[in-house]
Amino acid sequence: MRNTFKNILAIRPDAIGDQTLITPALSALRQRFPEAKITLLTRHYSAAIFERSPLLDDLLYDEGLYDKIFKKERPAWRTIARYVQEFRRRKFDLAVFFTDHWSYSLISLLARIPCRLGDRAHLTTSLFKNIKGLQRWKDITRHETEQNLLLLEPLGIKGEPGEMTIVPTADNLARIKKIFEENGIPTNALIIGLHLGTGSGNKPWDPHSWTELARIILSRHPNARIILSGGPKDREKADRVAGEIKGVLDLTDRLSLGELVALIAGFSVYIGVDTGPLHLAAALKRPMVAIFTSKAAKPTRWGPWKTEHVVVRKKSACPKYCDASHCPDDLCQTEIKPGEIADALDRLLAGQGLKNQADAFHDWCKKTFSVTYSFFSRDEKLIAQAASFLDQMIGNGYMISLITAADHPLAKAFDGRINTYSFDRRPNLFSLGKLLKIFVLENTNILHPLDRTGHWLFSLAAILSANKLQIPAVLIKGERCYNSSREAASAYVTACRSTKY
Repeated sequence: MRNTFKNILAIRPDAIGDQTLITPALSALRQRFPEAKITLLTRHYSAAIFERSPLLDDLLYDEGLYDKIFKKERPAWRTIARYVQEFRRRKFDLAVFFTDHWSYSLISLLARIPCRLGDRAHLTTSLFKNIKGLQRWKDITRHETEQNLLLLEPLGIKGEPGEMTIVPTADNLARIKKIFEENGIPTNALIIGLHLGTGSGNKPWDPHSWTELARIILSRHPNARIILSGGPKDREKADRVAGEIKGVLDLTDRLSLGELVALIAGFSVYIGVDTGPLHLAAALKRPMVAIFTSKAAKPTRWGPWKTEHVVVRKKSACPKYCDASHCPDDLCQTEIKPGEIADALDRLLAGQGLKNQADAFHDWCKKTFSVTYSFFSRDEKLIAQAASFLDQMIGNGYMISLITAADHPLAKAFDGRINTYSFDRRPNLFSLGKLLKIFVLENTNILHPLDRTGHWLFSLAAILSANKLQIPAVLIKGERCYNSSREAASAYVTACRSTKY
């Protein structure tokens, strides 16, 4: 492989948040190849976030190809031929696939880009690559920025991702300043931004909750100014909030993306569900309250990167496999209450938000790990150790459940405190179906047997969970109770990071 490149194409023509989250990787590319020209394949609607980017030299626009891919339509060969011609004309010597789809891979191969870097875990597209990194998508502890940087390791790029970089333009800042002036909002006011929208990979927050949240905020902070933002789909929610709460400035569906970036830069605090503008806010260093509604969205993957924040995520009572983009149910949308978000805002304003990455990561793990324990031993000493350990995990806010015998002392001790699943007899092969149903109910991502009973069965269940869950459960080996919840969390992180992919 070459030691240097002169003309690099980075491919990421998808959602706003995804594109924002590659900026640390683009920064690393710039540092590794300072003399190279770097071009980003993006979409017209999201290009505004890169208008003043010091990380890029040029933008190349996806003219509808990604839209066909997103709709699972096969692109026409003449469309592919047009891209091949454009890629070849620009004479790229390296293509980096942050979005890995066969069409972009094939186009780059046919365009004779000599070096093509992609994720070797994507077997169908890796055939078109001649440089292969490894992104560990089954490791739930790795943030999206870290996954992007892992891809670049074959180029000699390693380490922790840096900060995200988004720069609002002077024109857009001026427009937002004018809007503030016209509405009597001083720039030094406490400006609370409520972003009402969400992306396709998550569930929106309950529409009525936004109105109640605005009411609580103004009752606690009478001098605050609340500004609403969102897209066309959020119009009904915005009308409800603005119609019931006096003094709210509604800018929903009134701004371009560039203006939205400038608006967010003017917020004192950003509040919203995990979606693209949340990551814009993180890149702009806005303190925030990040709301995670669905079981599928996990803070360890999508948490606010390197900005002060409070994450609100709860264990959901939803019993179904989580496919947030297609789920018609609204249970997870209503489980987080407005008062909880208002309390999180107050902690943030009191300086109690998470400020450094180590503390943020520990908090994200606590709100991501869904640990299912098993324990069947009748040894009194071991029972006492298990009870003490489970008490620590509960007391420190971890989301846990327990599998044990119906007449076991732990079943009685923890009934009503956590979800406890009882077996009339020790688990056997006929218990496998029940175990997998429990994993779906609990959204289990960590399976931790605390004794040797049924160990082989739990090992098999962890493997088969790949057919029931988005990411299979990680089996913790060693059958032990840890001395503290932090020690346990560290062991779980180590186990997750030892996964092959």
